[in-house]
Amino acid sequence: MKITNEMGVPLLFAPWLLADTYDYVDDPMYISATSLMRPLQETILAPRIEKDPEETTDLSEFIARSLGNSVHNAVETVWKDPVLLKKSLSLLGFSDENIERIKVNPKTFEDGDYPVYFEQRRTKKLLGYTIGGKFDAVIDGIVHDIKTTSAYAWVNNSRDNDYRIQGSIYRWLNQDIITEDFIRVCFLFTDWQKSRADASPDYPDNRVKYKDIPLMSIEETENWIRKRLTIIRDNQKTDPIDLPQCSDEEVWLVEPTHRYFSNPTKTGGRATRVFDNYADADAYLKKQGKGVIITTEPIAKRCSKYCSAFELCVQQQSFTHDM
Repeated sequence: MKITNEMGVPLLFAPWLLADTYDYVDDPMYISATSLMRPLQETILAPRIEKDPEETTDLSEFIARSLGNSVHNAVETVWKDPVLLKKSLSLLGFSDENIERIKVNPKTFEDGDYPVYFEQRRTKKLLGYTIGGKFDAVIDGIVHDIKTTSAYAWVNNSRDNDYRIQGSIYRWLNQDIITEDFIRVCFLFTDWQKSRADASPDYPDNRVKYKDIPLMSIEETENWIRKRLTIIRDNQKTDPIDLPQCSDEEVWLVEPTHRYFSNPTKTGGRATRVFDNYADADAYLKKQGKGVIITTEPIAKRCSKYCSAFELCVQQQSFTHDM
């Protein structure tokens, strides 16, 4: 890979953006929890794409990854530092006695201790594959996941099912330490705006929020993994046109809208009314006796920007993409 800096990122940030400390697993039969959650077409097709040695990536494209990693590392660093942790929790009213009971990543612990785990990778064998995953944190039996993301994910609940599956796989891998049946997703919104929070009850009212999402049972989770692995195994050589189709949810499909304009000559501005279905828009048009309806195309927001199998995927050709 060749790195460019077309966006003018300062040299000070460059080493931080390019540093990759992730502990990759060098095993062709290893599948991570996050890989299992990807659309099946991406999981199956992405490995077929040959890497172009002349491919270039701009330094700015590493910002989101590095920001997310830095938040993870900063949170873990404080929890692992007894002095910083005691100082911080004391400000929240925790007693010295309770703070002393906190044990971070303990090999063993005694009754009365309060075990907290960070970044533990566990694996299990299933159908010839090694399934693995590394959670962000487990506190008091609750698996926590840190998401550094836009407020869109909160407003639209667009990733809730992904979080449910992710947490369920982590519990399946860590049944001895993940004992609660929900995942606590901790959001830090990168684009939060106070003005929007004041204007809309659906918008997060703070830059940092959490959401508890129920998990599948252990049995349901294993059945889901078995089904997923079977499809992946049986379609390793399947032609792209014959692969199982991605769902609307998987491609982050934005449904078309039907925009009514009372003046057909001014469709470039703000619509008079916007409808979710054409029948309602058409009925309104007939009632008004004038105007025009402009229907937007459905947009698959995931495909072009976030799917590593885009160039081999046949299904994506049927969508309009958010470029």
